[in-house]
Amino acid sequence: MVTFIFSPNERVLCFHGPLIYEAKVLTAENWTDAHNSGPGRGPHYKVHYKGWKQTWDEWVPEDRALKYNEESLARQRQLIDSRKAKDRAEREHNNALKASAAAGPSKPKDGSRGTKRGRESGVEQEEEFLKRPEIRLPIPDSLKIQLVEDWESVTKNQQLVPLPRDPTVSKILYKYTEHLKTVKPTDKLSRSPATAKEVVAGLQIYFNKALGNNLLYRFERPQYGDIRKQHDGVEMCDVYGAEHLLRLFVNLPELIAHTSMDPESTGIIKDALGDFLKWFAKNQKTFFVSHYDNSSPSYQSLARQ
Repeated sequence: MVTFIFSPNERVLCFHGPLIYEAKVLTAENWTDAHNSGPGRGPHYKVHYKGWKQTWDEWVPEDRALKYNEESLARQRQLIDSRKAKDRAEREHNNALKASAAAGPSKPKDGSRGTKRGRESGVEQEEEFLKRPEIRLPIPDSLKIQLVEDWESVTKNQQLVPLPRDPTVSKILYKYTEHLKTVKPTDKLSRSPATAKEVVAGLQIYFNKALGNNLLYRFERPQYGDIRKQHDGVEMCDVYGAEHLLRLFVNLPELIAHTSMDPESTGIIKDALGDFLKWFAKNQKTFFVSHYDNSSPSYQSLARQ
């Protein structure tokens, strides 16, 4: 007689990749060698992850599930903190390498190699970067859901955003500046015409520079290559649209942290970006595609290379 530790409808925590997520047990089964739905034997549970679509429901073995208690929640937080620390360390390491490469080797006047000073300078740059305040952009919940569905469409369903888009990134940003003209004048610097102009120009620059290296999923790269050939000499903000613009806002906090803006200017820009995101969410149905294009088998084969 098999004993199940977890019961249907029970709130649990489940390992999914390197992290732990809250889930609900839908049903439980004892798997044997004859079971064809997945690997392993013994008690298995079909779970639904909180906040995720039903397409992410899956069967998990008992050792991937945890009781929902303070001890498990502490373990969840520990894994999240460890992941953040690892990501932060990797970013700092890459930033130090970039700074070192840009500065080049320092050579003192006495002809010695100057290696020690170079190392000290790198440490100073790293310390200065770590002192900068962390930027947090308040992305509305509806746009967070959009990001998840976008990721799922491209990486899981192997679909593509139809390009070129209409409206494009440039048109969306222009519509925002036009919208601000209809807003009642305010003393908020983040909503001033000068700030709006600066923010829109900055977003266009960031988008064009970040698209190829930071905003594409691997599956989209062949499409990007074709688009560059078809629209040679055209800025990508005049080809791509809301889906990829939204991805930029996930990267913006790190990009802003690398600038030399003073805290006051950073705060104004942050408020301005927050205002844009609220307006973006309010017009979500107008800007985002309702259906992605299915990719062909030949495209899928090319994307896997």
